Amino acid sequence: MRATRQTVTKGALGAALLVIGVLLAFSLPPGFLAGQGSAQVATTTAMGFLDVNTNMNSGGFQTTPLAGVSVGIFQNVLHGIRLGFLKTNQTGSTEYPLLVGQYIVSLQDPRFTVQTTVNIYPYTTTQLNVQVNRTSYVADFVDAQDETSAGQIQPWNTLVVAISGETVGPFPYMSSTNASIPNLGSKVFVQPMRFYYGGTLYSYNGTEVPSEVVSQTVNLGQTWLTLQPLLELNLGGSVFLMVVDYAAGSAVNYIHG
Repeated sequence: MRATRQTVTKGALGAALLVIGVLLAFSLPPGFLAGQGSAQVATTTAMGFLDVNTNMNSGGFQTTPLAGVSVGIFQNVLHGIRLGFLKTNQTGSTEYPLLVGQYIVSLQDPRFTVQTTVNIYPYTTTQLNVQVNRTSYVADFVDAQDETSAGQIQPWNTLVVAISGETVGPFPYMSSTNASIPNLGSKVFVQPMRFYYGGTLYSYNGTEVPSEVVSQTVNLGQTWLTLQPLLELNLGGSVFLMVVDYAAGSAVNYIHG
């Protein structure tokens, strides 16, 4: 009697396993049992590469690579979760392997910020090329709030400069009228220098100091800017003052294979 029960139990279990196997076979994707299923799994885990290149153009046809630029990589579907944090090397580039998908790439530098969306494809290198254009303007007039008369302009002081021309950058809200147009929050850089002659800059005096544009006015063919330095500005021994703007743009290319 005991043997008969064991035989019936084994028979029922075998029949149940057979039914489950048939159901699984019909539920699998076509071609899975032929080995195509493994290829589908591999496709979802395929890798690509992100190649970031940065260069600066200061005028002319030659560019200079930018080293030390911070590169953040964020997965777009995760709404800002950072996956990688890199720095460009001496050639102005960095490379990072990524799973196939869409990502947000953010480049941060004291002089500029670039953020763009890129796609990573299987076995493909996504090239993100960033070019920064540096434009400088020599100030025709400078009026600085120097409390100590020592040439030290503090961050709470302001600086008024005039630049020849009504259409010069980097000021995107230019006007042909004489009305004052605030451009709050825009950032330019102020560079003291000692001697400027015939279009050639002979000597710098100090470093470029980031400054916020408080207001701007176009009057009688000149652009007047009120600037507030974000750091201490040393004008000691300076003959001229230069206003510098950095404008960055990006382009994406795909290299297969």
